[in-house]
Amino acid sequence: MTAFKTLKRSSHNTAVRRRWMLAALAAFIIGDIALVALALAPPGAPSADIVDNTHATAPATPAVAAVETSAPVAPVDVVPVAIETTPPARILSVLDATTAWRGTTGPCPTTTAEVERTTDSGGSWASFNASIETDASSILTMTVVDQTETSLVTLDASDCAPQVVDTYVAGEEWANYPERASGRWFVNPSNRALVHTPNGDVAAPCASVAVLAARSSTAAALLCADGTFLRTTDAGASWGAGIALNGAVNLTSAGDGYLVVAQSQASCDGLQVLVTGEPTEVPLSIAGCREAAFNPGDVAVSSGGGTLWLWAGAALSRSNDGGATWL
Repeated sequence: MTAFKTLKRSSHNTAVRRRWMLAALAAFIIGDIALVALALAPPGAPSADIVDNTHATAPATPAVAAVETSAPVAPVDVVPVAIETTPPARILSVLDATTAWRGTTGPCPTTTAEVERTTDSGGSWASFNASIETDASSILTMTVVDQTETSLVTLDASDCAPQVVDTYVAGEEWANYPERASGRWFVNPSNRALVHTPNGDVAAPCASVAVLAARSSTAAALLCADGTFLRTTDAGASWGAGIALNGAVNLTSAGDGYLVVAQSQASCDGLQVLVTGEPTEVPLSIAGCREAAFNPGDVAVSSGGGTLWLWAGAALSRSNDGGATWL
């Protein structure tokens, strides 16, 4: 009996130990499975306390104020600078390809009527002083009639009244004819709001006339101080529609109409040559360009015998094709 009881107690203890061992093994297996499952689980959403590494490692950039883009931006109009057309200080009158007269003008009574004549296309010039015999001052217009006769409209130095001064011997002698001034075209510098025509004074079509060129007793054209170009065919009783030409410098009668030279034009680095007809509504068209350095008052232009002459700055140029090419 004693041996049997001892054997029974030993079997009981062995069974208990076996159960504890199985329980521990099961717990180990379950824990290992849980660790593996945790390691293989996909990452969840980051916590609010976690800094985004992408932003944290990106180079810092300075804060830029927000720009309002919803309001439309008003367009800015580029307005060209107005170029005043000043009365030229130079006067040129051409007979043909070889013979021309030129001079300068200025205030009365201090400016004398000194002129030059060439018969070799500007290669040489002979000088004359018309004031010595006529007391002439301030040349207003110059007209070469032929090889020996040239006529000037000037102011009389004694009272600055308009007069005509002529030579019939190619400048060797001069005489004044005050009564002839009434039948000429001119603008008196003392009042540029008036144009003197062969029919008398008429109101200018603008506040100040800078340049005047006549074709006949009834036809003439002018440039206003703002560059506007206008024509008349009835001795100033009426003027056609003005053509705005910002940068206009001078004009002359030429061919069947008029020729205008203008500075600061988009297609010409110098003086652009524009031509038009005598009728008051004919438009201007571009004839050519002459590159030259000059001051606006130091430009004179004239046409005669099929040759156009341009005196600008230090250059004296001639053209046989209306300004398309130059000699």
